[in-house]
Order: sequence, then structure tokens, then C-alpha cells
Amino acid sequence: MYELPDFNTELQEVRDMQFKHLEELYHIGITGLRVDAAIYHHVYELAEPWQGDGELGGGAEQYGLRTDDMLNRLPWDLIYQEWWGEYPPQDRTDYVGLYRDVAYRWHLVNRLSNLNASELPQLLELEGGVFGISQDMAVYPFAYHDGRSKDADPEIATYKNGLAFHQQQKFFLSWPVGNSVLIWGGYGWRDLSHGPPGCDRADGDHCSPKPVYDANGLPQCLRAPELSPLPRTAARERRWICEHRWQGVAGLVHFRKACRGHEVTQTWKLVLKHILILIFRPRALRNENHKMFQRSHHSRSNKT
Repeated sequence: MYELPDFNTELQEVRDMQFKHLEELYHIGITGLRVDAAIYHHVYELAEPWQGDGELGGGAEQYGLRTDDMLNRLPWDLIYQEWWGEYPPQDRTDYVGLYRDVAYRWHLVNRLSNLNASELPQLLELEGGVFGISQDMAVYPFAYHDGRSKDADPEIATYKNGLAFHQQQKFFLSWPVGNSVLIWGGYGWRDLSHGPPGCDRADGDHCSPKPVYDANGLPQCLRAPELSPLPRTAARERRWICEHRWQGVAGLVHFRKACRGHEVTQTWKLVLKHILILIFRPRALRNENHKMFQRSHHSRSNKT
């Protein structure tokens, strides 16, 4: 990384030092890891295949790992690698973790913002992003720090696109693709080097970020936008945006959790002029909740 010391991670002493730091993070409550610049780390520096004689205890041999394995000695909920579209090597898939797939986000946004209405059905064919990375190998982010734009850009998903971003975000959460997805909750910027509100300087000086909550304990966040794109003044305001708090997002997160791990068993597709309506029914909700969803579907149909 630029201007940072380059530790020799091939040395066991360095890996021991790194593991000590990970262990401290785990014990204060951190349960997931993102491996930054993962392609620059050899697999054996992160997680090594078991090459011993079967004498290790603690279940390490069962998972094909050594007790000096840096990443997998602790029961993380999630480990994923920063990835930019390369074909995934098998040893990384087996021993390190999931891959960040940024191409899926781009495909989704491109179909929703740049295609003609007659081409919109292509959206229904979207099943992933990077070639070779299947849904069970991927973490799909909707927005991420290296994928931002200074100003509103319909091809790049940021809050600056306003209502369009919000609608795309909700489709991203409701569409039954991916086992693991990431949504973004951040702050506004005028320049890509800006830190959080209260930290406008990009020269590395210390600063005190403005709190997310006011004196009454209420979040000081941008309300869900109603215009596309955001007005320039609002898009450049240095404040907390909190996209994860926008209307409908929490409900769709719970919906994904309710459907997690269950296949889609039936789909219906209806095209009315320039409006495409897709209804899908996950197997998880077909039985005990069928009447509830039947009532919900009828109420939506009546409104339509």
C-alpha cells in the first residue's frame, strides 16, 4: 500500500504479530474480516493447507489447516477478499475466503439506469458478476469506497444519484441473487479524499468527526431522497448520509434473512407498456406464511 511500511509477511514472526492483532479484534467483538489488496498476499501467508502428520488437536486437521494458520484459527462469521475481477484461483477459494464481486453491482446499475424500457427484461437474466465467481463464493457490495464518483454519475452507484440510487439499492436487496451482500452507510463528500464530517482536510492531520447522533440521541442523517440526482447543494453537503437507514432498507434486509438459503420455486412476469413487474415466491415462505403473502400480493395488485 502507498506510503505504508511493507512487512515481510513470508516470515512466520510477522504472521504471528498479525495474528495477535486479529485475536485482539476478535475478543473485542469483531466477527468478520475483509482482506485488503488480497491478490498481493500469497495464500500461504494467509491460510496454509495442512501438511502435518495428523498429530494436531483442536480440529485443525479436520478443516485442512495448520495451527499457525493466520486467518482461520478463529471462528470468524465472514472472511472475504478485496477482488477486482480476476479469475479465482482454487487454493484461494479453498483456504482464504469469499471474493468481493464488484461487477454484479455495475451490471445491475447499468440495466436499471441506462437501458431502454424495451431492454429492461435483461435485468431478469442477471445472476452474478465476475466470470468464475459463483454466488456461493461471492460477497456482493452495492457501494464501496473505491467505487465512488466526485459528482452524480448514473453508472456509478452513490447517494449523489438520489432517488435512482435508493430504488436500485432496494432492488439489489430484493433480487434473489447472492448469499452475502453488503449495503453502504456513509457520509457526504465534495472530494474523494474527504474523511467523515468534521475532517475536511486531506493532509493527514488529526481531526474530530462530527457525531452521527445529536444531543437528543437522534441520527443526523440525510432523509431518503425523492429526486434524481440529488440537488448539487445537497450532494456536496458534508454530513452523514446513512444510506442503510433510508426508508424500506431495514425491511428488505429482514426479508433477505427470512428467505436466506431457500430457492425460488416460481416466478411470474408481466409487462404493461413500459412497466415490468416480476413476482417471485421463495420456498421458505410458501407454507406457513402463504396466506400472509397472498393478502399482501392482493393488496399490491389492487393498488396497481
